[in-house]
Amino acid sequence: QNTLKEHSQNPISMFLKEIPKLRDVEEDRAKKKLEYEFFRNKVLELRKDPPKDSTRIPRNEQILENWRVELWKSTETNKAAVSALYSQGKQVLDRAVLVLIQTTGNFVHSSAGCLKQHLFNIKLPVYPQGSVLVPAPLPPNPLPPFHQPMLVAGP
Repeated sequence: QNTLKEHSQNPISMFLKEIPKLRDVEEDRAKKKLEYEFFRNKVLELRKDPPKDSTRIPRNEQILENWRVELWKSTETNKAAVSALYSQGKQVLDRAVLVLIQTTGNFVHSSAGCLKQHLFNIKLPVYPQGSVLVPAPLPPNPLPPFHQPMLVAGP
C-alpha cells in the first residue's frame, strides 16, 4: 500500500499541481493576441481612411509588428509548456499504471504464481526527448505594406 501511494498517488498529485501553471502561459498568450488584434484592426482602419498625420500609420504598423512577434513567442512558449506537460503526464500515468500492475502481480504471485511471468514482463516504453509539438517559424506579416495615397492638386 505504501508503494502504491509513494510511486503512483503522490506523483499524480504532484503532476496535477503543475497543470494550473499552464493557465498563466495561456493567459499571457490571450493578452498578446488581444493586443495584436487591436492594433491589426487599428492599422486596417488607418489604411482605409488615412489620417492627416502621416506618421500614425507607420508608428502603428511598427507597434503591430512588435505585438505579432510577441504573440508568436508566446505561442511557441505555450506549445513548449503543453508538450512538456503532456510528456510529464504520460510518464506519470504510465509509471502509476506500472506500479499498480506490479503490485497486483505481487498480490497474485503470493496467491497464485501462474500470472507472475506475464505481469512482470511489462516495461515502460522509451519516451522521445524532443517536443511533441513542432516549433513553427515566425509567419509572414499578413498585411501588405502601406503606400501613402498621392494627392492630386486641385484646378
